[in-house]
Amino acid sequence: AGNQAVAAAWVGLEAADGATLLQVAETDAQGRFTFSHMRGGHYWLRVRAAGRSEGHLPIGVPGPAGGYDVQLA
Repeated sequence: AGNQAVAAAWVGLEAADGATLLQVAETDAQGRFTFSHMRGGHYWLRVRAAGRSEGHLPIGVPGPAGGYDVQLA
């Protein structure tokens, strides 16, 4: 429960319009993922994992802390 990392979650990076999928990644055992070759700007992160609700988060690149956390229920 709480803030546990979710391994093998699907993570999509979408354009600011929320309709254009730009990149896809999968979380590792620590729930982390990386996208490469990103331009500065605004995007959406969309995260899906089995048995959990979908999470989505508007993000700005570069991020203030270099990363983002998405909560899944």
